[in-house]
Amino acid sequence: MIQTDDKGNANFLVYGYSPSNEHLGENGISVFHYDKENNESKELLFIPFSQPAEMIDKQIHKLCYVNEWNNLFHVR
Repeated sequence: MIQTDDKGNANFLVYGYSPSNEHLGENGISVFHYDKENNESKELLFIPFSQPAEMIDKQIHKLCYVNEWNNLFHVR
């Protein structure tokens, strides 16, 4: 979970094999927005990753962060 608001909306990361229709079965990092009012999630960004999912798991906390202006950063 990256961020939530007082209305129940959320931004979150999913990594490993992608659950989205556009990238189904691909390995990478997806950023999603969940809209509580419409009860739906929308993929905002997909970053393909050629290494095994275990490598993402070991490094994810070092790769991404959100600043005070709600900008998501991916660090290589």
